Amino acid sequence: MKKIIYMMLGLMMVWISVPVQAQNVIEDEGIETVDEEDVSDSTLVDSLAADTLTQKLPWPESVKVGIDKLLESKMFETSQVGLMVWDLSADSCIY
Repeated sequence: MKKIIYMMLGLMMVWISVPVQAQNVIEDEGIETVDEEDVSDSTLVDSLAADTLTQKLPWPESVKVGIDKLLESKMFETSQVGLMVWDLSADSCIY
């Protein structure tokens, strides 16, 4: 009976520690401090800057390029994303 209890406890310990192994941590990232004035100025400049690549492409291709740029973010190195973009007027999948 004790053997079964020890086996069950061992199995529970393994079962509890399995989700811990799925965490990927990037050691090189540091916390950056940003001045609030810089943030407000940079968003103003970002919102005014035109994206020259997507202006030359037709609408479906510009959407694909824009989504690809978003998905290249460092945030998505350690996360999963499921995404589908559907064009209602053409009734087709864009991305």
